[in-house]
Amino acid sequence: MLVFLQIIMGAFVAGIDAGFGFNTWPLMEGKWIPDNLIPLSPVWLNMFENHLTVQFTHRMLGYLIAIMAIVMFAFQFGQGASALRAWVTLIFLMIIAQILLGILTLLLVVPIPLALLHQGLAFVALSVIVVATTKTS
Repeated sequence: MLVFLQIIMGAFVAGIDAGFGFNTWPLMEGKWIPDNLIPLSPVWLNMFENHLTVQFTHRMLGYLIAIMAIVMFAFQFGQGASALRAWVTLIFLMIIAQILLGILTLLLVVPIPLALLHQGLAFVALSVIVVATTKTS
């Protein structure tokens, strides 16, 4: 579910060209939590129209997904060979690759081939997660 939500937030980043701003990592505007995250009124508009808020949310969801992938991988690592371990390892590697692509896309100020690769891998990762869920449940 989080990966699906992350893809939606990525669509907002692309749709409002939020990736062209705040092209530093890991900080945004020199801070972990930048100022002016919620300047628009009503507040909910910030999640769709404020470049800073949209990109910040996309990053934070990425960090949360990374933490979940690391925890899943760590729990499966000591379990011995299994189909579940293979799926978790594949998902972990895809999430790490996706994060690295996202950071590179941001730092290079959104070169289109890299941005397309980042978007495409997101859908592949979601597909792998869905298949893994159906195969291991």
